[in-house]
Amino acid sequence: MMMRQAVLQGFGTADRGVSSIFLSKVSFLGARLSVERLVVIGYCLLLVGLLAWFLKRTKTGTAMLATNLDEEAAKLQGINTDKIYLIAIALGSGLAGAAGAIVAPILALSSEMGNAMLFMVLMVMILGGMQSPLGAVLGGLLLGLAFSFGFHFLGGLYELATFLLIGIVIFFKPHGLFGRAIEV
Repeated sequence: MMMRQAVLQGFGTADRGVSSIFLSKVSFLGARLSVERLVVIGYCLLLVGLLAWFLKRTKTGTAMLATNLDEEAAKLQGINTDKIYLIAIALGSGLAGAAGAIVAPILALSSEMGNAMLFMVLMVMILGGMQSPLGAVLGGLLLGLAFSFGFHFLGGLYELATFLLIGIVIFFKPHGLFGRAIEV
């Protein structure tokens, strides 16, 4: 809230835009696609791949997964969980900055845009499952497709249709598409 207020005081309330460096379009199977959107998709796939590689193939990534699974057992194995939490916060902050760089040329920037993004992230987590990285990726893809096709075919009712889709998924799979029950 303090950062948002500082942005409002420093830059005002008007939405800002960042011009794209990729202005051309390409034709593929009769459809015209924006090069900017294709670059964004590639950038996102690169980030997801690097994150998966980091978590699965590095010692620090494995320690992060172990700490997430059971903090006490990780401590008993000699993992400095405080350091792991610090690395996780730094990594998350870096990924948030990368997401901002991805979104800036596509959407108008405002001090309130984080609320809509947070809501979207929560919907993706619910749809994909809380403890599933694969579920997060596939849930995000499914939600994006539902928004795109829903807007194209239903117009303003696409949000209602999206909530209906999430409700149906949660009714039949309460832990999300790829989630599992967590024992406490």
